[in-house]
Amino acid sequence: MPYDVVEMEGIRNDLSTSLAYSGHHPVSQVHASDVSCAINNLKIGKIDGAFGLSSDHFINACQELSVHVSMLFAALLIHGCAPSNFCASTVIPIPKGKNVNITDSCNYRGIIFVFCFC
Repeated sequence: MPYDVVEMEGIRNDLSTSLAYSGHHPVSQVHASDVSCAINNLKIGKIDGAFGLSSDHFINACQELSVHVSMLFAALLIHGCAPSNFCASTVIPIPKGKNVNITDSCNYRGIIFVFCFC
């Protein structure tokens, strides 16, 4: 569903003004450029295993997604809370080498994927 560009710009301006005058530490400000940079570093074809999201969803999304995600993260930092299922993760065991005993759990390293959307 399309949104009103003028209304969205007003929301962005109100949020920026509120952040500037709220006395919050600058770390609570998440910039869309940081989100875009993180998205650009994602590898294609990676799937979360829990919610059906893929890195491709973020890579192929419009640039405005970065703005919305940055606003969401800023709000989470400012308010200091998140939904309980917001930090679901998937642990994928990866063998440490090609010629290791795969029946020994010591020969694996865990790769943790943390997903922020449900």
